[in-house]
Amino acid sequence: MKEIMKSWRSTVDQISETTYRRVLQKIEDLKVPFAIVTADRPEYSRGQNDMRYSEMQQAVKAAGFPFAKLLGSWPVKSEEGDGAVEKTVLKSIIIYDEERGDVERTGVELKELAKILCKKYEQRAFVFGEPGEDTNEMYINAYNQDGSETDYGDWSTIQQIPDDGDFWSKVRGTTFAFKKKKENESQ
Repeated sequence: MKEIMKSWRSTVDQISETTYRRVLQKIEDLKVPFAIVTADRPEYSRGQNDMRYSEMQQAVKAAGFPFAKLLGSWPVKSEEGDGAVEKTVLKSIIIYDEERGDVERTGVELKELAKILCKKYEQRAFVFGEPGEDTNEMYINAYNQDGSETDYGDWSTIQQIPDDGDFWSKVRGTTFAFKKKKENESQ
């Protein structure tokens, strides 16, 4: 029994560790619906944001979804109203619409969970991706707290980029951005 539990814990630990290749495979090959959310807010200290981040991870686990840790960045207009733009780096998670194995699902759908987390942690938006019903191509967009689409998004995949891009996510040292797949690009 100890060996089974040890193996199970190792598997669960691997769920929370991921690579760029694994994220890409889930999006392009496996077409796994996913959401990316954060609990970080600029008005909170790093310690407070870390507590919020941990709390959010526990909520996702309790809902029965596997997730992996990411960093994310995008330019944010200064609240001073002076037109300045600051680059913000946030601790985020990517949540997959798959079974966890160690915790049963609570019944909440992934997009609904992302909306709940977005509102609870005072975020403007979250990213959600799923395969289209007609094409089975991934449709990835940013959504407001209420689940309505934002003015940015309409992506279909991810692409590795240099570290200095405006909008990026990072997993285990690899930086990537969402991008629209070209019409003639092969699968």
